[in-house]
This record gives sequence, structure tokens and C-alpha cells, in this order.
Amino acid sequence: MKKVVVLSIGKLAGDVLVAHVRRFFHDTVAVERYCLEDRLDFAPGEVVAVLSGEQVKTRPEVAAMIRAGMDCILARRAIDYTRIQDLLALPDGTEVLLVNDYEASTRSAMEHLMRVGLDHLVYHPYYPGIPSYPPLGIAITPGEPTLVPDCVERVIDIGSRLADITTIVELVQRLGLMEQLGDSISSQHLREITRLLREIDRAGKRVANMRDILQVMADYAPNGILYTDLAGRIILGNQTIATVLRRPAEAMTNRLLGELVPELPPEPPESSVVLTLGGQEMVVWARPVQQGETVTGHLYVFETSHTIQTLEHELRRKARKSEHEARYTFHDILSKSPQMDRVLGYAQRVAQSDSTILIQGETGTGKELFAQAIHNASKRRQGPFVPVNFAAFPMGLLESELFGYEEGAFTGARKGGRRGLVEEAHGGTLFLDEIGDAPLEFQVRLLRVLQERQVRPVGGRKLVPVDVRVIAATNKDLNLEVKQGRFREDLFYRLSVVPLRMPSLRERREDIPLLIERFIRRFSHGRQTRPLAIMTPETFDHLCGYAWPGNIRQLMNVVEFLISTWEEGRRVEMEHLPEYLLQPAAAGDGGLIQEVLGADLVWMLGRFREFGSIGRRHLAELAAADRPQLTEGVIRGLLATSEALGLTRSGTGRKGSTLTGKGHLVTDQWDEAMGYRDSKRVVL
Repeated sequence: MKKVVVLSIGKLAGDVLVAHVRRFFHDTVAVERYCLEDRLDFAPGEVVAVLSGEQVKTRPEVAAMIRAGMDCILARRAIDYTRIQDLLALPDGTEVLLVNDYEASTRSAMEHLMRVGLDHLVYHPYYPGIPSYPPLGIAITPGEPTLVPDCVERVIDIGSRLADITTIVELVQRLGLMEQLGDSISSQHLREITRLLREIDRAGKRVANMRDILQVMADYAPNGILYTDLAGRIILGNQTIATVLRRPAEAMTNRLLGELVPELPPEPPESSVVLTLGGQEMVVWARPVQQGETVTGHLYVFETSHTIQTLEHELRRKARKSEHEARYTFHDILSKSPQMDRVLGYAQRVAQSDSTILIQGETGTGKELFAQAIHNASKRRQGPFVPVNFAAFPMGLLESELFGYEEGAFTGARKGGRRGLVEEAHGGTLFLDEIGDAPLEFQVRLLRVLQERQVRPVGGRKLVPVDVRVIAATNKDLNLEVKQGRFREDLFYRLSVVPLRMPSLRERREDIPLLIERFIRRFSHGRQTRPLAIMTPETFDHLCGYAWPGNIRQLMNVVEFLISTWEEGRRVEMEHLPEYLLQPAAAGDGGLIQEVLGADLVWMLGRFREFGSIGRRHLAELAAADRPQLTEGVIRGLLATSEALGLTRSGTGRKGSTLTGKGHLVTDQWDEAMGYRDSKRVVL
């Protein structure tokens, strides 16, 4: 019996054909492969030759064997249908290169793909030596990926083409094996068709199942959703958009988007658009849906403006909640002075308890920073840290802000009411800043809340229990305030369970260089880290020796000023410092007076000397220009201190305070120590 030889141009195509033919003949007939590089060592009359293409016939050695009587069949080729899924997924009209080894085989493959129904693509031939071709990003090749040009980004290899069933039947007839193998070949072919149909059926079921899952997921989405193909035909829509458009969801499928929503622009918008649908104002945006790098459709999302406004409100609410977080820890506090180290150690110990802490110290010493550090070192660190500044709230708002209010409690009350700051601190720390400025009539209610750990919202009937740790802070001497009748004694004792005094910056001079270095790094955004890189040694020494009546806050502001005005390549000289830092330093009794009384009180006594009788409001107006850190609340405390020391006396009615004889004596001593001839120049 004759054997079968497969004659091909390349080895790979020949191997594929040999494997395919053997599947039908099994061991009945010997099947061998020869490519044109091989020596044809068989006699023409011993074989039936299967030629892979017309090009094989033109080779001289093959043509000679055909003339010598070799029986041959020109193979009719078929694609491997199990490898065309990627082709089916490409959108209609996609331009691709069809890559093969020769022009004839390339065009034959193109014709075959078109003939079997893969005509939704635009094919452009490519083969070695082609004069020109479009630089496309996708290439399809029947088993010749090495021939694909460099411009191609995606290669779809559908494998070498097989011999179709008519070629196999003709080969069986030439061998005279139709009776022996006819039924087997027919059954084999039918099995392959059946297997392919089953795969198609399973794929269809998977697609249908996936579509059902996507439909369920889309129906659960709160927003309206439409998915379209590239032609704008609706493939899927959810129940939400069906309700808005007032039509059944199934009636939207296969309809053009422009028919259902004519308000949308013809092309998918690049940004959101606002339109009215079903009587509702909606925001619509489109996003391309990609499979790999290929856009296969567009997803449209419809959201009501009311939903967006609700989300925005919720985000603002959460942002407000995030404000109630303590940012600083004890690691943020710089110190190498013994006095500050003692305070730090003390604060770290008391942080572990739940006792109320009263922090007292001059303005700008970092009382709130300490309060945050204590909170973050306590067992309440996961809870909120809610600051309340009594100097910032007018009396009319203080009660409703701290304790909250019920709906309708007063004109303008928010619908549904509002939680107070004390209730928002539940589970965490309530920081009562500037507690010395709390109005006397309000202190009674605050004392009850601290004792009972319950709040009653304004206009409410029920008490709301709260679990808070209280830290209070003030720049006033509360002992003195109690003696003057400006602060309740029982509230003072309730707050000062654990007293903590913050040292002034002049009491911890060792820390000034550390703080200067930190502020330089902060305000230069890390570009400068060493003080002497931006200022002269004389300037640095002056800053380290200055009294800093405004403490750390004043030092920070001065360093920010220096960094803002500093020029690259120039160091800050003494003359570049703010003018008030260049006034002569106090000496002798003047230095002692400032050390004992504090710079703020000395300044205020100077204003009394200058104006005679002066009221608190006038003092605040003068301070706005000279010493902006002196608020009206701070000035109230300074007046109480000066009266307690016998330096001033308050007038009756609307008359302001005046210096006493003792006050005049102190200002005279200051003038003498500073070398002033004009007593009106009592300044810092």
C-alpha cells in the first residue's frame, strides 16, 4: 500500500498537517512529512502526496516527481475553530494585519477567514517583502508569529491551518480505503463538529449566566446603569434607570441609546453632563469598557443630584469628625532643659490615669500641644479629642455648642437637632481651652456636667450620659480669679485634680536653639536645617537670649518671618530682625520687674502710665497693633492680676482702671532701669 507524504514549504505547517492526517488514519497508513529543504528520498509511484499549497507545485523537484507520475492532492485548508475566540471578540470594523509566509498563502488565509464568517474585520495582507502596509496595532497569523512586524502591539496566533474534511475524503479514496475507513472518518468528523457545538453551547451558557449575574449586580446598584456596544446599542440596563425612564428593563435591550435618552450627546461625554430625566435632575458620566487594550463598549452611570448632595453632606460630616483628632504626641515635644524634662515626665505619668488635669501657663507655651500628647498617651487615644475654646464663643452660643440642642429649641435650630461638643467627645477627651474666660453664669452648668457626667441638650428633657476625660487649660492664675470672685471655687477644685504648670520659654532657654532649628526645617520645607546656615552667629545668639514674652508661638512666628524674607546666599543680620526684637534688653531692676510680672503685664502698666484711665476695650484696641496675642479675655485676666497685686484700681461705672501709687512706683523703676527720660515710653 502506498504511504502518504505531506510536502510543505515550512516544517511547522507540515508538522501540523501530518498530525491532523494521522488522527484519521491512525496506524493504517504511514504518514511522513517533507519540507522543501529536505531530500525527497521516495519513488513517485510509492506515495500519495498531500501538497500544503500551490507554491509547492512550482518547486522543480516536486514538479519533476509529478511528471514522473506521483499521485498528489492539493490540500484544501481550514482554520482551527477552537482558536478563533479572540477574533470573535474584536469589535466590528477593527483593522488587522494578516501575517503569513508568502503572498499567495496570506491572501488564501484572508479569503478563508472571510468565507467562514469572520468578515467583521478589515484584513490587510503582510508577508516578507511586501512593498507597503499600514502600521496597525493588531496582527492575526496562522502559525507565523516570528514574521509579525515590530509596529504590532497585539498578536493573535490562530495556528497553522488544517486539512479540511474534503481533502481527507479524497485522500482515503486515492488509497482505496473508503470501505475500511469511511465510517470512522465520518464519525471522527462528526465528533469534532459535536465537540465544537458543545463548546459553543457551554460558552453560550457561561455568557448567559454571567449576563444574569451582571444584571442582578446592576439591579442592586443605587445608581442608574446602561451598558452599550460601540454602536450605542443597549446591551444591559438596570432597574433603577428603567424606573427613571418609565419603561420595563427588558424593553431597553437592543434599543439605541439615542432613542431612549435623546438628551445625551451622540458621542460618549468625556466629563459628566447634567440633564433632566423623568422629572429628576441627574448627573451622567460615561466610561469606556475595555477587553485588554480594546474598547468594546461604554458604561453610562446616572446619579440624581440629590444623591450627590447627600454624599457631599456626609463627607463634610466625616471631615468634621476627623477634626476631632489629636495630632501631637510626646515625641513632638522638644526639650533638653531639666525643668521641661520634669514636666514631660510628670505629664506622661498622669496621662495613664483618667483624672481631670488643669494646665496653666502663659500664652504660647504649648498648652494644647501638651493636652493632645496626654490624650494620645492615654487609654482613650482611639477616641475623639474635642477642643472647646471659651474665649472664641459668645455667651449666646456657648450653651448650645457645648451641650447641643433639640429640634425646635430656638429660632433657626437645625431640623433634627444637633449633638453638642461634650457629647461628641464621648469615649475620648474634652479639652476646655481658656477655661478662665468662661462666663461666671455658665460655670454653674459646666460644673454639674463635670460632676454628673451627663448633659441635657438645650430644649431637651432627657439627660444624655457621657464618658469623657477632661483637660482644662488657661493662661490665668485661677487661684487669683477665685479670690476676685471671677471663677467659682468649686469648679476650680473640680478642674485642678491634677495641676500641671507649663514653664515659659525664658524658663527653658536651653530649648530655644532646638525650637529654632525645628521651625527653620518646617518653614523651609526641609531645605535648611541649621540656624547658622541662614543667620549670623550674632543674630542667633540674640534670638537665644531674647525674653520671648509670647513664648513658643512668638518664636515660631519670628522664624517664619525670617524664612519668608530670607534670600539665598545671604545670612540674616541683626538689622533684618523685627524692630521690636532690637529694643534694649532689660537690666537690673527692670529685668527683675519683667521676670516677676511678665512682659504682658509690664506693657499694660505702660499703657496706664501713658493714658491715665483706660478701659479693657481700649487696651484690646491698642494691643491689636503692639501685642496681638493679648485678646480681651487675656487682658481681663491681666487686670485682675494687677488689681490683686495692688498696681491698679478699677473705676466705678464706665470709668476705666488707673494706676495706684504702687503701680506708679513700679513703672518709675522700670523707666529708670531702661534709661527712659520720658515716663510715657514704658514699652517692651
